[in-house]
Amino acid sequence: LRARRHAIERKRTERKSRALLQAHEGRKKAEEAERRASFLAQVSHALAASLDYRTTLETVADLVVRKLGDLCWIDVIERERGMLRIAVSHAGPELADVARSLRQVSGERGDAACDPLTAALAQGSVWEVILTEDMVDAFTTGEADRRAWSRLCGARLLAVPFRHDATPGLIAVVRRDGGRGFDTEFRSLLFDLAARVGIAVDNCRLYREAREAI
Repeated sequence: LRARRHAIERKRTERKSRALLQAHEGRKKAEEAERRASFLAQVSHALAASLDYRTTLETVADLVVRKLGDLCWIDVIERERGMLRIAVSHAGPELADVARSLRQVSGERGDAACDPLTAALAQGSVWEVILTEDMVDAFTTGEADRRAWSRLCGARLLAVPFRHDATPGLIAVVRRDGGRGFDTEFRSLLFDLAARVGIAVDNCRLYREAREAI
């Protein structure tokens, strides 16, 4: 009888534990969905706030750094001027030199072979890597920039191309891991962001062309 009572109590305890675990997972998923919806709502508001895509993308890059990563830059390819670095944002003063080195290529770039993301953008493929010394050498041209980028060795880089109609571009996010790598939810969120940015950039381009025509 004692053995039966213990078995029954054990089963009840197991059922309660499973129910608590399911409730916890449900709350966690609901919180993640709420954070995702809040972030995308902020992005949508930023994208609708201006028809100048440089201003718009700078705001988006700041949002990405606040919510998703430690460093973000956004490139756009224009028909007349080639590949342009439109926005750069970073978290913390220790990444200021890295951001400065990224901004140095904010002019016309064409097919700059020193940038390892050029191939990913041209192929329209997602680029996900852990930064190494060799990649740091590819990103940099001077010793000061190389020292700055070396702080990010071991960090994760995810670059997602976007294209809507005629204007292609790319969003790159660097995330110093700390146990929070790029999971499926993060990738999905960045893909949604890239799709919205692609539409907004194309709207800004059409608005600018209409003004120039007038």
